[in-house]
Amino acid sequence: MLINLHMNADGLNIDLKKFALPLIISRFNCLCNAESGGSLLSTSSNLALKESLKRLAPITISREAVRKRMNACFVVLLKTLIELALKVKAFNASSVNEAPASPLFGPFANVYLEDSTTFSLPDALFKFFPGNYSRGIRKAVARLNLILELKQFKVLEFDLKSYTENDQAAAGNIVTHLKPSDLVIRDLGYAVLKDFKAIIGKSAHFLSRKKYGIDVFCVQSGKKINLLKLLQKKGSLDIEIELGGKARVPCRLVAIKLPKEVVNERIRKARKHRNASTNHSQEYFKMLEWAIFVTSVPKETWSQEEVALAYQVRWQIEIVFKSWKSHLNILKLRKKGLKCPHAVRARIYCALLFILLYITPMYRRWRWKCYQETGKHLSLIKLTKFINENFSTIMNAENMDNFEKIVFYCCSYEKRPKRMNLAQKYLDEEFMA
Repeated sequence: MLINLHMNADGLNIDLKKFALPLIISRFNCLCNAESGGSLLSTSSNLALKESLKRLAPITISREAVRKRMNACFVVLLKTLIELALKVKAFNASSVNEAPASPLFGPFANVYLEDSTTFSLPDALFKFFPGNYSRGIRKAVARLNLILELKQFKVLEFDLKSYTENDQAAAGNIVTHLKPSDLVIRDLGYAVLKDFKAIIGKSAHFLSRKKYGIDVFCVQSGKKINLLKLLQKKGSLDIEIELGGKARVPCRLVAIKLPKEVVNERIRKARKHRNASTNHSQEYFKMLEWAIFVTSVPKETWSQEEVALAYQVRWQIEIVFKSWKSHLNILKLRKKGLKCPHAVRARIYCALLFILLYITPMYRRWRWKCYQETGKHLSLIKLTKFINENFSTIMNAENMDNFEKIVFYCCSYEKRPKRMNLAQKYLDEEFMA
């Protein structure tokens, strides 16, 4: 896969096969090694072993030699390969197996999810990845922003930055990808009114939770609505509104009363927030009794219940992050005492490249076929674990189709009629009937 990617890399002035490929493959092996977590020692020993077997003579490679090669040029190479992997048709083409029809998302051309996750790094890197303060010490934290198209499970964008560059700063990036009839589902971190307007301006749609403190106005009179008072009177809501005092974004507000146990849990978590005594008013706690959404999707397309169900699918991107963190040893970065920002970026970019070249294509290739042949949905977390544990075998396989039955058996969700997974909720026809 890497060699084919290199053939598409016009102007890349590095002999990938001779110099960078062995280092990248060694990094991939280290990602799949839970014990080493990808240390420089494990990388150097992995490289030395491979070269020794190739030359039929013992070769030694030092940690310092590996560190020197994980430099700024290597980082640029990895970023270039990631950009190519996002563009090259071989890695982004739709699966030959058609996706099952989804009544929930059928009206939309593409369904985009966007979120970010953070990685703690050695404190010495705070100048390069400035994070929060803890006990007077400035922490180093990296933030990874991801845009994922849900229907074809296509990664549109990776963006590595520091913790201080928050989600709202990246909220407008998705607009450039949008076409008419697309849908964007994001959480409160990306709830920026001007970007909602930009999405509507593209003839696309958005779905988000309503951020507390943003005013709501009546479409007919233009007057501010006392939302809490209206909710206490009506119980639930599904109304057309204008969102924001200056922006006045035309949209639909849907509010659903939550069960008491869910409300109690939300209140418990809210009380644990920092500076909760000054940031959260009594009105804020009362508003936690409802799940409140804002969307540009009309009532003719989604009912009240379907709005809430569609928002649950946002957790698919949380599953993506969990699969990476649980089985690719990315979090082991903070335990290795790295002080070189290039080495840190190289490790993270190698992980992202591994995901783009192996995890994502395999999941896209098999997820619908698994559903069609077994009636079960493929678990991304289980598949990532499977690839992690069998990476050497997969690397040497001539035909990945030989793994299909094993993958479908080992990596699918169990059928649970009482507690359905997300794929069941928005794909299974019997659920939507």
